[in-house]
Amino acid sequence: HKVQKKFLAGDDVVWLDFYLYELIQLMAFLIPDFKTDYPTLDAYQKNVGELPKVKEYVETSFETARTFNNKSAKVNN
Repeated sequence: HKVQKKFLAGDDVVWLDFYLYELIQLMAFLIPDFKTDYPTLDAYQKNVGELPKVKEYVETSFETARTFNNKSAKVNN
């Protein structure tokens, strides 16, 4: 029986959770079926996305800016 963790370190958020959250967002942007192909990662990113400060950031700036790369990158610029 596999136990699902809410975050990478169980119930505690670590800095790597934020990095992985952004990476999942990038993969979902680049690969349309990413979230359906990887439902565990989708559930994980939803857990991180529900953290109050992350949710506030996403609602106010992340969705409007939606930049993953710097200006020299050929993707999403």
